[in-house]
Amino acid sequence: MNAYKRQEYQNAVYAFEHAVNLDEKLYNAWCMLGLSYILNDEPQKGEKAYLKAIDSFPNEWKAHSLLAEFYESQNNHEKALIHYRKSSELMPEKESKKNQDKISSIQKKQAKSWSVSVTEKEG
Repeated sequence: MNAYKRQEYQNAVYAFEHAVNLDEKLYNAWCMLGLSYILNDEPQKGEKAYLKAIDSFPNEWKAHSLLAEFYESQNNHEKALIHYRKSSELMPEKESKKNQDKISSIQKKQAKSWSVSVTEKEG
């Protein structure tokens, strides 16, 4: 965690990889490994780490939320919505407001892009 805090993401990747290799049941390590990969410009590996966390811990919300943010940053709105919704289902109610706001924002972007697309086809 110290390497991550110092923004030494390659070192953080090594540390979190080592941790999950020692014990695959370290949920937070999987989440931090995914984030470290993404910040180290290895997005596909980050996505895989999040998916591993979700597969291993299906009732935890954090990896869904992180994966949704990753997909949103990649403009993959369909997958972002899926994971924001799942995260909202699993997280405590008081924390789900942020996800609901993100879901609304993505839906507005989609509606706008669909209307632009339809207008361009009509024109």
